[in-house]
Amino acid sequence: MRASAFSFKLVSFSIGAALAGTLAACTTARVSSAIESDREPASVASCVASLKAEIKRDAKERDEIYKDYYNAKVKPGNHARILVGSRSREAVVLSHGYVASPFEVLAVAERLNREGYTVYLPLLFGYGSTAETANRSDFLDWREDIHHGVELLSRCYKKVIVGGISLGGALATDFVLRHESGQTPHLATISGLLLFSPYFDVGAKLMRHLSPLISNLTPTVSMKTLRALTHSPDLNAVINHPEFYNDEMPLLALRELFALRESLTSSPQSAIQIPVFLALSDADETVDVQLADSFIKSRFSNVTEVMYPENSGVAHQLTLPEANRYFTELMLALSAFVNK
Repeated sequence: MRASAFSFKLVSFSIGAALAGTLAACTTARVSSAIESDREPASVASCVASLKAEIKRDAKERDEIYKDYYNAKVKPGNHARILVGSRSREAVVLSHGYVASPFEVLAVAERLNREGYTVYLPLLFGYGSTAETANRSDFLDWREDIHHGVELLSRCYKKVIVGGISLGGALATDFVLRHESGQTPHLATISGLLLFSPYFDVGAKLMRHLSPLISNLTPTVSMKTLRALTHSPDLNAVINHPEFYNDEMPLLALRELFALRESLTSSPQSAIQIPVFLALSDADETVDVQLADSFIKSRFSNVTEVMYPENSGVAHQLTLPEANRYFTELMLALSAFVNK
């Protein structure tokens, strides 16, 4: 199937005729004009400079914790980072997933940054280092990392969009649900939710292979061994980038993943009106795609969805251009969404 034919069908079917029209109208000139009219005032620039300094201090503190408690260190290029944009009222927190680092969402962050957004990419606690370090992490720590990111941006921006891939998407959803129930007061208005292959349960095929390892209390398994067991294309990007992903699966940390799942799935159904951008692939073998789709639609009433069919070959890491041959089309849809 040709990419152009696929992408047209994907966008027109998934996001509707109205948004397809918006996408067509979202020209470079229009986007540039919008950004030019939203330049940072000096006060915001000064505020963001202080954020950058604090993020550097956070990175140093994380290094010290990893060294003192885990005899480990954050790998080069894996620390939290911020991309400063020109918009003065709205910014984005975008989180990576399980076994990953900010690299996993960097290409998406760079696209949003070109649209004028300041984007903060947290490093979830326990990640960016070894599987042993990840095994000592706690989902409450991960939750705090998202909250901290929103709190940072709330100092400088009136509105914050939150999002992420896989575990990061689950944590972003968790934050929005708690924010809507009044559990995270005194923060910026949450103006959107960006979800890429969000985790609400492990995919059945992957779980069949993980279950015996979990039952035997195996602490880690190498990614290459796991790929040999599962033959999953979802592991290709992980193995190809050991500098940004764990080279072993931290199996003990799965208990925290499951605890987060229980917290999320026990939340009541609702019709939250915050706009949601949801990107999923039926070829994904890592998460339960059907559950992700139904969960979001049972709690949010304004969902823009991009769904790749199984024969698209788009892997779980659809935020990586190498794992998603339709990445350019996905970014066009995302640009249309955030510029509505």
